[in-house]
Amino acid sequence: MKTDFKPLPEIEEGFVDEFGAIDPDVYTEAQKIWPQAERLAEQMLFDGQLGLQLLMKAVARVTAARNSGTEITNLRFYLLRSFKNLLLAELEKENGRGRLIQEHVRPEDTWRPGTEDELNRKILINELRLEMDDWMREVFDLMVLGYTFEELVPRLGSASNVIRSKFSKKLLRLSKSILHKTRL
Repeated sequence: MKTDFKPLPEIEEGFVDEFGAIDPDVYTEAQKIWPQAERLAEQMLFDGQLGLQLLMKAVARVTAARNSGTEITNLRFYLLRSFKNLLLAELEKENGRGRLIQEHVRPEDTWRPGTEDELNRKILINELRLEMDDWMREVFDLMVLGYTFEELVPRLGSASNVIRSKFSKKLLRLSKSILHKTRL
């Protein structure tokens, strides 16, 4: 558990965060719930910094809801609920990572957790990753984590169709290389 709690900094009227406009009243409530939000993020995601990002995203969403005319009677509760929804969505995304690996790597009829077969599959995946170049390995790892090609655009600086095409070509080249090596 984190012991070096740092309060949220003050902001000016009309502040715009990466997630959108920030209402000072909503941000004041965020400052009040931040210790609780940080603890939740540490307990559930083991990442207080990600918790801060999720809280700021919740602040922007609640600000947008208020600006669109949504009546919010208990701002603190509404903000905390929004934060918890984002936290649960992130947790589901992380939990889905393991399922994605299992769904795409093992035949359902032979693979069983904790067996020699599982160990062999993990070794195979690691060996395949070693055959990938840095770009392909990064894309592969992010895809396993649940990212889509569209979500990779800001990180890689290319259009999603370009990323998809480049990855597909590299995957085809990798499979041909492995096929060639296994025939020798």
